[in-house]
Amino acid sequence: EFLDCLKWEYPVKYGKRKRTDSNGNEYTVNGYQTTKTIPYQFQVYFNLAVFSGCRREELIALTWKDIDFEKQMISINKAVVKTKKYGQTIEETKTESSNRDLYMPYDCMHMLKIWKNQQMELCATLSNKWEGMQLDQFDDQFIFIQNSGKRMDIYTPYNRLHNIIKDHNELLASKAELIQDPKEKENYLSRLLPHIRLHDLRHCSASLLISEGVNIASVSKRLGHLQISTTLDVYTHSFPERDKEASDMLEKALNGDVKPMTHMEMVKVSNDEKILLERLRNADSELQELFMDMLNGNYSKDEMVSIVQANKAVIKRS
Repeated sequence: EFLDCLKWEYPVKYGKRKRTDSNGNEYTVNGYQTTKTIPYQFQVYFNLAVFSGCRREELIALTWKDIDFEKQMISINKAVVKTKKYGQTIEETKTESSNRDLYMPYDCMHMLKIWKNQQMELCATLSNKWEGMQLDQFDDQFIFIQNSGKRMDIYTPYNRLHNIIKDHNELLASKAELIQDPKEKENYLSRLLPHIRLHDLRHCSASLLISEGVNIASVSKRLGHLQISTTLDVYTHSFPERDKEASDMLEKALNGDVKPMTHMEMVKVSNDEKILLERLRNADSELQELFMDMLNGNYSKDEMVSIVQANKAVIKRS
């Protein structure tokens, strides 16, 4: 919902107000309504924040030479640091493990490519008012910038995040007020976003990886943690399901038998059908997809039994 709302148009109302012209004469400007969109670089920033799990200071420090469009990689090798003496400066990352190369989804890289072209056009348009790197040195240009081309302040994404969530929730709430159907109204209100910290986007990224079964060492490396124990300490809440899975696997290995999975016990299928479902779990990708549908509760007991019976021959071949 959050990533989707970055592309929305939001209504903006301007009330009636008084102005004074160059001759000192007062006049009235009537109120009107228009729409605003979220600047493209912030769409890029928040997509990167979610898909990379990087710290705010690491993203703000990125330059174009840190982006490898061909390999779909971003290189994290520095961060913005706030000091009393020099203010916000660029320094090396705090630990060696924080230096890392991250593979990014195609959509994120495509957004970066569009933003780079827009930024170069902005550089050319502003001409001598541009305070960033010139086009012949553009690889050293910061990706996330102020209007003048200077590096973005590290507090800007935090403020922008809360404004986006506020606008999103106000828009949905105003639409919900006009809806008479209770279920449809509830659907709108269920899409309201919580007010979270900017750093929680990093937690969200890590928790999703863990919940999808990604190796904890890989998650730790992607986050730039010095030790895996740090990742374990921070994301203990993400492990309950995986912990049960591990327990079931140990029981199976040590007892030498196949323990029916929870959903099998719930629908009370026969022993033969349990065995077929176990084979289905280890079958080819098409059957695995079917198994995941069963696991996610997308079928009733009768539907599951029917599917198993219909796929007996295919499952036996697997």
